[in-house]
Amino acid sequence: AVGNDANDGRSAATPMASLQALLNAYDLKPGDLVLVDTGSYTLTTNLAIAAQDSGVTIRGAVNHATVLDRHNTNSGQYTIQLTGNTTDVTLQHLVLTGGQYGLYLNDSGGAHRFTLQDSEVTGNSSGGVYVGVNVDDGKIVGNTIHDNSNNTGIYGNSTTRLQITTNLIYNQGTGIYIYSSGDESNDGATVSANRVHDTNVGIQMYYDGVATDNEVWASDRGFGLSQVNALRNSAWGNNIGFDA
Repeated sequence: AVGNDANDGRSAATPMASLQALLNAYDLKPGDLVLVDTGSYTLTTNLAIAAQDSGVTIRGAVNHATVLDRHNTNSGQYTIQLTGNTTDVTLQHLVLTGGQYGLYLNDSGGAHRFTLQDSEVTGNSSGGVYVGVNVDDGKIVGNTIHDNSNNTGIYGNSTTRLQITTNLIYNQGTGIYIYSSGDESNDGATVSANRVHDTNVGIQMYYDGVATDNEVWASDRGFGLSQVNALRNSAWGNNIGFDA
């Protein structure tokens, strides 16, 4: 059925036209599932998921593309933004494009325990995903992240226990960039089983965290690691494999 924001959005026969309209209309609860059909959706504002919708899962089409296009790559324009103590949000099977970042979690915004899974992040101006200071227990799993203006694919800035695993990242300035841990000591990021290629730097990590079972190739520098634990990583076809 064709979406219309006058619909209630509660069934496949009565879909709403925009995801933001649905979020505005309902106070979603933990365990609620929002399904977004195949198609390209142009966003006129940041898709801001509020604290009242904590615990929701937003899932795009599994076998086709559900494209959320911010259509504005200026500073402060994000395809999806989690702020204001919005916790336990899961995003699956989405294409996040056309913003400064595809997914942005504010510094000290309290957007803990988020999951970005099985999605594509591409065509953003400053990077793919930004996870801000003191965001706890986030997961970035099984995504494809590429061609975000030769900037950073995934940027974790002083996060706590961030997990970045089984992602494919390419055509970026830096594939994964992790700086330190948040407000809990010795709780740095775990970066594992990612495949990164065609970057300036594949994986760069500073001051806390673990890098394990990652593979980087066809890049200028495979790994830049400072004061982190690293094991079973592989680098080949790079100008410099490991810089520690």
